[in-house]
Amino acid sequence: MRPVRDPVMRPLPNPGSVGPRTGGMIGGMTTPALAQVQPRRATQQDVAALVHLRSLMFSAMGGDVGGQDAAWRLAATHWFLEQLARPDQFAGFVIEHPMDGVVSAALGSCDARAPSPGNVTGSHGHVFNISTDLAHRRRGYAQACLTALLTWFDTDTGVRVVDLAATTDGARLYQLAGFRERDFPSMRLMMQQPPPA
Repeated sequence: MRPVRDPVMRPLPNPGSVGPRTGGMIGGMTTPALAQVQPRRATQQDVAALVHLRSLMFSAMGGDVGGQDAAWRLAATHWFLEQLARPDQFAGFVIEHPMDGVVSAALGSCDARAPSPGNVTGSHGHVFNISTDLAHRRRGYAQACLTALLTWFDTDTGVRVVDLAATTDGARLYQLAGFRERDFPSMRLMMQQPPPA
């Protein structure tokens, strides 16, 4: 595996190997057993579940996600459908529980940026939407999805740098996968939203 800078990624198992087991190591963390479930690549049939998991993520962060008819849900549905049609630039990995359907996901996308001394190709990966249904947390599902996603970045794309925005609750998972805080903090400016038409 070629070296990766900021963050450091460690060698990862093949996603196909993340299946029924009695536990294992991802990064530096022992993972719980994944009984009869394993991550698989998300498809367009999973879009409703991806939107639902995204709403759970925003709710956990204290956001108001509105009702099932919220405008952002429809926009997210269209966006996921478009992105899933671009398998070289976008990937999602999900855990589908035999009884409850898709209960966990990790998504990632590739984008081209200007080359830099630490990343001559300028190709960057972005990890987002790591979320697990409340009833299925603490079972290693998010770890398994993240491992599969990072393996996709490493083996199927030209990405050599992967970024994410971590919540306090998720930071430990990402640290154990090899992510490190950057020297220069991320900042954000929220532009004024245009009035609805």
